[in-house]
Amino acid sequence: VRQMCHHFRIKAFRIRDHSE
Repeated sequence: VRQMCHHFRIKAFRIRDHSE
């Protein structure tokens, strides 16, 4: 479960970086 949270956090971070 922890891995899933980590993956989600990375995905959100990547999307934010890509948005900028």
